[in-house]
Amino acid sequence: MVFLIRGLVKKLMQEEAKKVGGFIARLILGVYAEKIMEIGTKVNYIERDVEEIKKDNKQYGVSIAKLQQAMKGLGVGDSPTVPSEKGKKILEDSKFNEVYPTIKTKIFEIIEKEYKPTTLYDVEQSAFFALSDLEKVGTLNFLKTYAVNNTDIELKTIFLVASWIIRDDYAKVKNIKNEVTNKEDFDKLLDKASKPKRKL
Repeated sequence: MVFLIRGLVKKLMQEEAKKVGGFIARLILGVYAEKIMEIGTKVNYIERDVEEIKKDNKQYGVSIAKLQQAMKGLGVGDSPTVPSEKGKKILEDSKFNEVYPTIKTKIFEIIEKEYKPTTLYDVEQSAFFALSDLEKVGTLNFLKTYAVNNTDIELKTIFLVASWIIRDDYAKVKNIKNEVTNKEDFDKLLDKASKPKRKL
């Protein structure tokens, strides 16, 4: 009989220990669950910030490439810029002109889907970004090879010069026009923008 009672007491103690252990586990998890939720929220903010940084880096890439272009004389014209003879030669030597017809549709799709440009400036920026996007998936490895073998030419510089060609082609297809064609037109737009709007 003593063995039976000991066995019963032992079993009851194990069940109580499970209950107490479960209660303590729930109590601890409750405290940590709140911390886990806080961490999850912070991770979401960090991920959002990283996406913003990626966007900023793309814009800095364009600015750096434009500076390089200005120093190297790869473009001519004030508005819009077009490739100079040197810029045209880079597009030819890098085989961009040869490959462009085969990737043009994909570039246009990226521009339309990801960037939705409405001005020539937007199209030029979007074309640059689309090329950067294609670079990440290996489509433009031939340009990387050209850039590594021609150390005076940066890959982003090739993207910039190519973006002028893409801009004009895309604008033609989508009927996006350069609204300001001379200084007088620009002055009129500035004057119109500076006048206060009437309230209705």
